[in-house]
Amino acid sequence: MNFSNDNHFLKTLNNLQKRHSFSHKENQELDFIKTTSIVSLSYTDEGGFDIKKGDFSTTGTAGTYKIKVNYIHPENSCSKIAGFLPNKDFN
Repeated sequence: MNFSNDNHFLKTLNNLQKRHSFSHKENQELDFIKTTSIVSLSYTDEGGFDIKKGDFSTTGTAGTYKIKVNYIHPENSCSKIAGFLPNKDFN
């Protein structure tokens, strides 16, 4: 299944990879995700996404991420969520 927005998502992910420092593991996961059908891509400079609950918080607390990607896993066609650039708790 190919979505018409795939090129937009790939360009955005490539742009984010140029602007931010991702860990080796995150880069590997991003390379895999780029081969899948991406459903949505969310990014924030302030706050963070809780990928377990799917919530957005205006405060970037530990356990939240700056980037959230919803994609279709090719092996079982299930929707998956991945988070990148984890926030650190500064309290």
